[in-house]
Amino acid sequence: MSSFGTFAKNGHRDHSQKLQLRSSVTGLSNQTNSFTPFYTEDFAGGVPAGWLNTDSSGNGVIWKATTTHSFDGTSLSSTGTTAANGYMLFDSDSAHGVGGENADLISSSIDCSGHSTVHLNFNEFLAYYNDTSTVWVSNDGSTWTLVQNSSAGLSQFSSTTNPHNVDVDISAIAANQSTVYIRFNYKADFSFYWMIDDIKLYELPSADASINKIINPANSCTLLSAAEVVTVNVKNSGGTDITGGFDVTYTADAGTPVTEHVTSTILVGDSLAYAFTATADFSTPGTHLISAHVTLSGDTNVANDIISASVFNGPHVVDLSNTYVNGFEANQDQSGWVTEDGNSDNISWKLSSLLPNNGSMCAEITAATADDWFFSTCFDFNAAYLYKLTYYYRTSSTATQADYEVLLGSSQSSGSMTQQLVGLARITNLAYLPSTSNIVVPASGTYYIGWHVMNGDSVASFRLDDIRITVDSASVGISSVEENILSAYPNPSNGIVYLNGGKNSDNYTVEILNTMGQTISSDKTNSINNYEIDFHNQPSGIYLIKLISSKGISVKQVSITH
Repeated sequence: MSSFGTFAKNGHRDHSQKLQLRSSVTGLSNQTNSFTPFYTEDFAGGVPAGWLNTDSSGNGVIWKATTTHSFDGTSLSSTGTTAANGYMLFDSDSAHGVGGENADLISSSIDCSGHSTVHLNFNEFLAYYNDTSTVWVSNDGSTWTLVQNSSAGLSQFSSTTNPHNVDVDISAIAANQSTVYIRFNYKADFSFYWMIDDIKLYELPSADASINKIINPANSCTLLSAAEVVTVNVKNSGGTDITGGFDVTYTADAGTPVTEHVTSTILVGDSLAYAFTATADFSTPGTHLISAHVTLSGDTNVANDIISASVFNGPHVVDLSNTYVNGFEANQDQSGWVTEDGNSDNISWKLSSLLPNNGSMCAEITAATADDWFFSTCFDFNAAYLYKLTYYYRTSSTATQADYEVLLGSSQSSGSMTQQLVGLARITNLAYLPSTSNIVVPASGTYYIGWHVMNGDSVASFRLDDIRITVDSASVGISSVEENILSAYPNPSNGIVYLNGGKNSDNYTVEILNTMGQTISSDKTNSINNYEIDFHNQPSGIYLIKLISSKGISVKQVSITH
C-alpha cells in the first residue's frame, strides 16, 4: 500500500499523490447560450493561425492542442463541448523540475466593430494546485485587463466542474473595437492542468427576459400546503434595462395558467425573485409538475423564456409499485440529499462526472482527511416490509483507500444515524462492486440513509452510484398476528439468541440473513418456542431473522456483539 503523505523538496506533493487527487470534481455545469456568436474557435485544427503560444518563463513548456490528457487519460468532457475534435491543454504535470511555468495563449485580432455589448464564453476544466489561471482582454495588444480568474475560490486538490462554462461581459474593453485580443495565462510550478475549448464572442440582444429557476416550492419531506406561494427567478439577459413591465405565468399540474403583471425594473445582468400572489395547491403527497414563463414585449430571444420542474411532496414511498432509483444524473432529483462535513475541512461529498458506474455522474468524496456524511432524501418505510438497499461503490486508486459504513436514522445528521446497515469496512476495489443490504425498521415512519467515509489511507476517496431501494415481495402481506407473536432475545446478544411465539402445529422455516442479503443458514421446525440460534461462529454485526409460515413472513433484526 503506497503512502503519499510526504512533500517533495520543492514544496509540492509528490507526483503520484497528485495523480490520485484529480478526481475531486464537482457536479456537471455547462451553461449554454442560445445567442448566435459572431466569433468562434473550437481548436479542431490545433493552434489557430495567427494565435501566439508563448513560453514567458523560458522552460520549454507551452500550451498544446490535444484530444486526451496523455499523462493520466483525464480529458475535457465532451458533454456540452466540442472536446472530441480537440481542445487546448496546459499540462503542468509534464513540467516536473523545470522551475516554474508562465505561458500565454493569445488569440489573433478579433473585430468587434458594431457590437455594443460583447460577452466572452468558453468551456474549461481546471484542476487546481497553487496555480494562477487567468483570462485577459486587450484592444491594442499591449494594455491588458483581467476579466476572469479561474483559480479563484478553489482549494488545494480541487477542480472546477468538467466541463465548466465561463461567461463574462467584456464590453468595457471590447465593445465596438476593431481589434480585440484574448489572452489565457497560466502560472504554476509542477501543478495540475488547465483545459479550454469552444471560445465564443457574442452580443446580447437588446431586450431579453429569461426565467432560470423555480425557487419555491421545493421538494419537502414535510407535506406541502394547499396554498403554497410560487416564486420564480426572472433575469435580465439582454443588453438594456427592463423598465416597461412584463408578465409572468405559472401552471401547476397542467391546471389553469396563472398570469400576473410585474412592474419592477431589472437592470442588465440582474435578477428578480418574483412571488406570485395567487397560491397553488400542492397538498397531495407525491410528485407535482410546475412550469413558468415570462413574456416581455420586444423579447429577441424566446428560447430562455420557459422553465419546468417537478416537486416531490412528502417522503418517498417504496412499495411493490414504487422503486426508488438514483444514479445522480441530471434528470434525477438530488435536492433532498445533504452532506455533513464532520471534520470541518470544507471538503465534502459532491457530484462528479469522473468515473461513474453508469451514465455520466456519480457521488464522490476525495480528501486528505475525511470524516464526511452523505445523507439520502427521506423515505416512508413500513415496519411490515423487508427492504433491499443496493448501490455500487469503489475507490479511485490503491493509494486512496477509504473506510466507510452505512447507517439508517430518523434525520439527516450523524447523531441520528442509529441503525447500522453496513459495518465499518475498508474499501480497496478499483472497479465498481455492488452492495446489497436489508432494511427493517422498528416502526413505520420517515427514515434517512447515511454513507459515512473516513480515511483508510493518507488520502480517502470513495465513489457511490446507482442506488436502488425495493421491497422484498415475499415480505408483503405479513400477518399482523404472526408478526407480533415473534420475539428475539436478548438483543443485542453476545452469541445466543432465542425465539419465542407461534403455535407448535405450524411448520416454520427460520432463515438467517446478513446485511448483504445473503442467507447464511436455513432450518425447518414445528415450534419456535425457546428456539435457539447460535451466532458464535459469525462476526459481530447486524443480522435478520426471517420466519416463514403459512400465515406469512415475519422479520426481526438482531445485533451481535462478541
